[in-house]
Amino acid sequence: MDDFLDFGHEQSGDLHTYHCAVELAGDVLWPGLYEVYSEDRLQSPYFRFAINNNDGEALAVWRALAWAVTAGRSRFAIPCYYRDDAARLLSIEPADIVMIDWEYDVEAEPGSLSDVDRGFVPARSVVPIRPEPTSWERAHRAKAGFFELRNSSDLIALALAVGGDASSEITIFGLAGEDRPTRLVERLRGETRPRLQEILDSGDVIVDLAVDHDGYGRSHMSIRACEPLPEVEILTGHYRQAFHRYREAVSNIDDFEQFAMAIDQLLAPPPTTQTEPIT
Repeated sequence: MDDFLDFGHEQSGDLHTYHCAVELAGDVLWPGLYEVYSEDRLQSPYFRFAINNNDGEALAVWRALAWAVTAGRSRFAIPCYYRDDAARLLSIEPADIVMIDWEYDVEAEPGSLSDVDRGFVPARSVVPIRPEPTSWERAHRAKAGFFELRNSSDLIALALAVGGDASSEITIFGLAGEDRPTRLVERLRGETRPRLQEILDSGDVIVDLAVDHDGYGRSHMSIRACEPLPEVEILTGHYRQAFHRYREAVSNIDDFEQFAMAIDQLLAPPPTTQTEPIT
C-alpha cells in the first residue's frame, strides 16, 4: 500500500500544514533485507540508505520527500535526543555543535496531529550511564544540536543516529534567506517558548519526521509553511508512481547492487526539482 503518501492539508491562519500518519514499522518489501548485511558500509542497505528489515523502503521515501520539498533552501535539522551520536556521524567535534534550548516534539503515537503535536519543548540530549558521563555531557544535557545538512547523506546520518530507539524524531528546516539560520538559532535559544507561526518566514518549510520503530505506535510526517505548497501534491504523486514501479519490480532484485540501483531510482526527485537524489 502507498497510504504513507496520503497527506491531508489544513490551514490555520497563515500556517499551512500537510500531514500523514501511518504504521511503518516492519513495512519491508525486498526479502534481501532479512539477510546478513555486508560489513562494507557502501554495500550495506542500513548504512547506505538507513533501510533495514524493520525500517523499510517507505520510510526512505519519506526522507526523500522531506529532502525534495525543502529544495532551493538552506537545510538544517534537529535530531531529537541523540545529539552527540549525530555529531559523531557528521564528523563534528562536540565543541563545534550549534547548541539550542528548544526542539520540536511530535509523539510517535496513534491519533491526529493535534493529539500528538506538542510544539516546541525544552531540549534534552542523552547522557550515558556507562561509561560514566563526562562533565561536558552533564553540562549540555539540556541542549539540542542544530546541524546543517550539506547534502542528503547528512540526513541519512541523522536517521542512523536516532533510529536505534523505539521511536525517533528529526525536524528539518528549509530556510529561505542568508540570515535565516542565524535568526532561527537566536529564537531557539530564547527564554520564551517559540511558536511555529512566529519562527516561519515567507519561503521557509519545516518538515518533522516522528517515527515509530517498534510497531506499537504510529509514524507522523508533517510539512509546514506560511504559504500553500503545491509541490507537496506534485512530489507525493511522483513518489507514489516510483513506489508502484519499485513494488512491481522488487521480486526480480537478486543482490545488493540491483537493490541499490532500484533504491536510487525510487528516491530520485522529479527532473524539475532543484535537488539531488537522496543517497
